[in-house]
Amino acid sequence: MVVAVMPVQAFAVDAIDLTRTVSLSVEYDWDGAQFDMYRVADVDKSAQLTVCKPFSAYGKSINWNTSKHWAELAVTLAEFAGDMEPLQSGTVTHQSCTFSHLQPGLYLVVGHELTVDGITYTSKPFLICLPEYTDEGTWNYHAMAYPKSGAEQPPNVPPFTPPPEPPPDIVPQTGQLWWPVPVLMVGGLAFVLVGVLRRKGGKHE
Repeated sequence: MVVAVMPVQAFAVDAIDLTRTVSLSVEYDWDGAQFDMYRVADVDKSAQLTVCKPFSAYGKSINWNTSKHWAELAVTLAEFAGDMEPLQSGTVTHQSCTFSHLQPGLYLVVGHELTVDGITYTSKPFLICLPEYTDEGTWNYHAMAYPKSGAEQPPNVPPFTPPPEPPPDIVPQTGQLWWPVPVLMVGGLAFVLVGVLRRKGGKHE
C-alpha cells in the first residue's frame, strides 16, 4: 500500500530532431583500413524504423525487437548488400574515419580486410542507429564506434636451415686419412718383392 501511494515520475524520451544532420566517427587501430556505410532504414521522431530500398527486398522485419540479434543481422545484411553501391566510403587516417552530413536513420557499416606486415586484419560489420540513444536518455547526433579487429596469422613456416658441410673423406671406421693408404700399399709390395727374391736366392744355394 505504501508503494502504491508513492508518486511515480515518468520520463519521456525526447523526440528525434529530424532537421539535424548526424555523423559517425569510426575509431580503428590500423590506418589505411576502409569502411563502407549503407543506409538500411529511415527513422521518425519516435525512433520507429522503416526499411528503405534496396534493403526492403531483404524480406524480413528490421525493428527494435530484433536489436538483440543485430550483430548476426549485420553479418547477414553485409552479405545481402553484395555489390550494392555504398552511401559513403572512408579510409582510416590517424586511427579515425568519419561519415558526416547524414540524415537520421539506421546504418550498416562494413569494413574491408587490411593486410599489414603479412597479417590480415578484419572488422565485423555492425548496425547503428543515428542519432544514437545514450544511457543518459538523450540522443547523440555525433556518435562514435569502436569496431574490434581480428587478426589472421600467416602460416607458420619454419625458416630454411642449410645442411651442414660434409666432413673430409676418411677411411671407414678407422679414423685415418686416405693419404697413408698408397704409402702402405707401396711398402707392402716392397716387402713382398724382397721376400720373393730371398726365397729364390735360397734355392740356388
